[in-house]
Amino acid sequence: MTKTCLGCGVKLQTKDASKVGYIKEEVLAKGYCMRCYRLTHYHDLVNVDTKVNNQIILNKIAKKQGFCFFICDIMNFNREALDYYKSINMPKIFVVSKEDIIPQEISHQKIIDWLKNKEQIKEEIIFTSQKRKTGINTILEKIAKISFPIYFLGMTNTGKSSLLNELFENLNLTVSEIPNTTLDFSKISVNPIIYDTVGLTYKYQYDLDLLKEITVKKPIKSITMPLKANAGIILNNIGRIITDKENSITCFFSNKLKPQKIYANNLLYLNEKPLIINVLKETNVIIKGVGFFYVKKPCTLKVYHVPKEMLDILPSFLRRD
Repeated sequence: MTKTCLGCGVKLQTKDASKVGYIKEEVLAKGYCMRCYRLTHYHDLVNVDTKVNNQIILNKIAKKQGFCFFICDIMNFNREALDYYKSINMPKIFVVSKEDIIPQEISHQKIIDWLKNKEQIKEEIIFTSQKRKTGINTILEKIAKISFPIYFLGMTNTGKSSLLNELFENLNLTVSEIPNTTLDFSKISVNPIIYDTVGLTYKYQYDLDLLKEITVKKPIKSITMPLKANAGIILNNIGRIITDKENSITCFFSNKLKPQKIYANNLLYLNEKPLIINVLKETNVIIKGVGFFYVKKPCTLKVYHVPKEMLDILPSFLRRD
């Protein structure tokens, strides 16, 4: 019988230390591949190119009869993630994870209203937090009533494995800030059958040093910046945003990212071709998996250095009224 890693779900192998799933023969019985062992004990962040195909993952689940808990945190509210959720045809629940990182000025009710009224999500919405232990009993009660196989699905790094570790005693799935810590479908329960799945990924991946800054572990402290015409904001090594009119922009990002005002005499990124966004009303400029800028007034924005595939625009998203 082929053994799989208890931490990431990948098939274990003892032949090639350079490939995923490697484990020394003498510790095979412990059940954790070398990568998971080093992640857990040494926080050794080694990214693995798993070449995840989101559609293959979704197709694999689509062929099954089951129930889906779709996990999404506030840093991954974007069109791509929501479209993946809507494509799931089996019974499902939308789980807002990492509830503890949501800024104080953004209420749960605003999120619920937006998801239900703007995004037309009809299913139940549950907020969870491993740190605050919220939503755990609610999900356990739901699971107890489900007879079909259950899949925990969502974008990578939204906290699927962390949530499962909290839900079930003696479970020790590997968690880290690198994309796709979970490498394969991992059966973590037999009665009922429950799977932790490979995280759906974005086309662009940030390097490991930047991932450490992007990852949100504490409540987000929003930063509001009044800006003059043609001034903007620089966000570490991620990008630059410029407004053509006087405006107010609020940043919702990891507290490790320190947005700063920037003016026309600073030429950083200006040699690159900008993405142009015509803002007609209150708008959120999303950087997928990283966070978002809230733009209060109509304007024309220029966004520099952010890959086009990582940018999204959601009007009237979580307004601060």
